[in-house]
Amino acid sequence: MKLKSFVEALFLVLTLAVFHPGKSLADEMKRDVFILGIQLGGAECTASLNEAFSTAERPGSLDLIKRNLSWSIDTSRRMGNPANSLVQLQSQLDQLTFPEIRQSLLGSIEFEQNTWASLSTQISSLFILGVHLEGAECVASYVQSFSREEKPGSLDLIRRNVTWVQQETRSVNLGLTTKDIDELVMMIDQGSSFQDILRKLEMIRLAWQKQLESQAGF
Repeated sequence: MKLKSFVEALFLVLTLAVFHPGKSLADEMKRDVFILGIQLGGAECTASLNEAFSTAERPGSLDLIKRNLSWSIDTSRRMGNPANSLVQLQSQLDQLTFPEIRQSLLGSIEFEQNTWASLSTQISSLFILGVHLEGAECVASYVQSFSREEKPGSLDLIRRNVTWVQQETRSVNLGLTTKDIDELVMMIDQGSSFQDILRKLEMIRLAWQKQLESQAGF
């Protein structure tokens, strides 16, 4: 493991070690881990959807990645992690292609998932839940002006990610309501538009954030 990764992993271990239900910060950690997954997942998804273009051709997409990466750094630091690897990537964004940015983000997501998994199955699940949910929402947002027939591949990506989210909530008790995600699977299977799917994904994300905020800490 590289030194920077070891340092970040150590910070995550120490962060979790000092959290307990009596601290308000502990009550925010579940939400923040979920949000970190959303932020990194959104950046990676945006890079993926623009791999065929140069950053000069899609400056708005690059700006979205920069925004999400900046948010990810802030969220990581709020949890006690210096986020050195994310800061390094942030400093290089203007020199990288979308495929290179995506590969770096995939590495960061894998590192975060593995590190959280070494501490707690529940924490790791909250992180990857955010990644998968945001991947579906990102794609739905990207194709919301199209019909399902025009973008069958995008529909498959959304269905895949939503299925992953459904499976994750069933395999690990995260204290989240699952009725809406089950309804979303039915909506996808029954022909709902991308716009309706997007609205449902947004509602689930916001509802889960509030539910995590109200839960006791680790």
